Amino acid sequence: MKCTMCGRDVAKTDRYCSYCGENNAEYEEPKKVETNMYQTPNYQTRNRVYQEDRLGFWMGLLTVIFPIVGIVLFFVYKSDRPNAAKTALIIALIMFGVTFLANL
Repeated sequence: MKCTMCGRDVAKTDRYCSYCGENNAEYEEPKKVETNMYQTPNYQTRNRVYQEDRLGFWMGLLTVIFPIVGIVLFFVYKSDRPNAAKTALIIALIMFGVTFLANL
Protein backbone atom coordinates (compact mmCIF):
# COMPACT_ATOMS: atom_id res chain seq x y z
CA MET A 1 0.00 0.00 0.00
CA LYS A 2 1.03 3.63 -0.40
CA CYS A 3 1.45 6.30 2.25
CA THR A 4 -1.27 8.96 2.08
CA MET A 5 1.25 11.75 2.82
CA CYS A 6 4.39 10.97 0.77
CA GLY A 7 3.20 8.18 -1.57
CA ARG A 8 5.93 5.66 -0.70
CA ASP A 9 5.30 1.96 -0.10
CA VAL A 10 4.31 1.02 3.46
CA ALA A 11 3.61 -2.50 4.77
CA LYS A 12 0.26 -3.20 6.43
CA THR A 13 2.09 -4.23 9.60
CA ASP A 14 3.82 -0.83 9.94
CA ARG A 15 1.98 1.57 12.21
CA TYR A 16 3.72 4.62 10.74
CA CYS A 17 5.40 5.49 7.42
CA SER A 18 9.16 5.06 7.86
CA TYR A 19 9.85 8.06 5.59
CA CYS A 20 7.49 10.80 6.74
CA GLY A 21 6.00 9.43 10.01
CA GLU A 22 2.36 9.60 8.86
CA ASN A 23 -0.12 7.21 10.54
CA ASN A 24 -0.88 4.15 8.43
CA ALA A 25 -4.64 4.07 7.79
CA GLU A 26 -4.63 0.33 6.96
CA TYR A 27 -2.48 -0.77 9.92
CA GLU A 28 -3.27 -4.30 11.12
CA GLU A 29 -2.46 -5.33 14.68
CA PRO A 30 -0.27 -8.50 14.79
CA LYS A 31 -2.22 -11.59 15.89
CA LYS A 32 -1.49 -12.91 19.38
CA VAL A 33 -1.16 -16.64 19.94
CA GLU A 34 -2.78 -17.92 23.11
CA THR A 35 -1.06 -20.74 24.96
CA ASN A 36 -2.16 -22.92 27.80
CA MET A 37 -0.12 -22.06 30.90
CA TYR A 38 0.48 -25.76 31.58
CA GLN A 39 2.01 -26.47 28.16
CA THR A 40 5.70 -26.14 27.34
CA PRO A 41 6.00 -22.96 25.26
CA ASN A 42 7.16 -23.36 21.68
CA TYR A 43 8.81 -20.56 19.77
CA GLN A 44 8.55 -20.45 15.99
CA THR A 45 11.30 -18.74 14.03
CA ARG A 46 11.70 -19.07 10.27
CA ASN A 47 9.92 -22.41 9.90
CA ARG A 48 11.65 -23.96 12.97
CA VAL A 49 9.89 -24.62 16.25
CA TYR A 50 12.02 -24.51 19.39
CA GLN A 51 11.06 -26.02 22.71
CA GLU A 52 11.91 -24.29 25.93
CA ASP A 53 15.70 -24.47 26.29
CA ARG A 54 16.12 -25.85 29.82
CA LEU A 55 17.49 -29.08 31.22
CA GLY A 56 14.66 -30.85 33.05
CA PHE A 57 14.85 -31.88 36.69
CA TRP A 58 15.11 -35.61 35.99
CA MET A 59 17.81 -35.18 33.35
CA GLY A 60 19.75 -32.96 35.74
CA LEU A 61 19.43 -35.53 38.54
CA LEU A 62 20.50 -38.32 36.19
CA THR A 63 23.53 -36.23 35.19
CA VAL A 64 24.47 -35.74 38.86
CA ILE A 65 24.29 -39.49 39.54
CA PHE A 66 25.90 -40.59 36.25
CA PRO A 67 28.11 -37.77 34.87
CA ILE A 68 28.67 -39.60 31.57
CA VAL A 69 24.97 -38.97 30.82
CA GLY A 70 25.71 -35.23 30.94
CA ILE A 71 28.41 -35.62 28.30
CA VAL A 72 26.03 -37.60 26.08
CA LEU A 73 23.24 -35.02 26.60
CA PHE A 74 25.64 -32.25 25.62
CA PHE A 75 26.24 -33.83 22.21
CA VAL A 76 22.54 -34.67 21.75
CA TYR A 77 21.23 -31.18 22.67
CA LYS A 78 24.03 -28.88 21.45
CA SER A 79 22.39 -27.86 18.14
CA ASP A 80 18.71 -27.71 19.15
CA ARG A 81 18.89 -26.68 22.82
CA PRO A 82 22.28 -25.01 23.48
CA ASN A 83 21.50 -23.79 27.01
CA ALA A 84 20.34 -27.25 28.13
CA ALA A 85 23.45 -28.78 26.54
CA LYS A 86 25.74 -26.33 28.33
CA THR A 87 24.01 -27.00 31.67
CA ALA A 88 24.36 -30.78 31.23
CA LEU A 89 28.06 -30.44 30.40
CA ILE A 90 28.77 -28.16 33.37
CA ILE A 91 27.00 -30.52 35.80
CA ALA A 92 28.87 -33.51 34.35
CA LEU A 93 32.26 -31.79 34.64
CA ILE A 94 31.56 -30.71 38.22
CA MET A 95 30.52 -34.25 39.18
CA PHE A 96 33.61 -35.72 37.52
CA GLY A 97 35.72 -33.28 39.56
CA VAL A 98 33.90 -34.12 42.80
CA THR A 99 34.33 -37.85 42.14
CA PHE A 100 38.03 -37.37 41.41
CA LEU A 101 38.57 -35.36 44.60
CA ALA A 102 36.63 -37.90 46.67
CA ASN A 103 38.91 -40.70 45.45
CA LEU A 104 42.13 -38.91 46.47
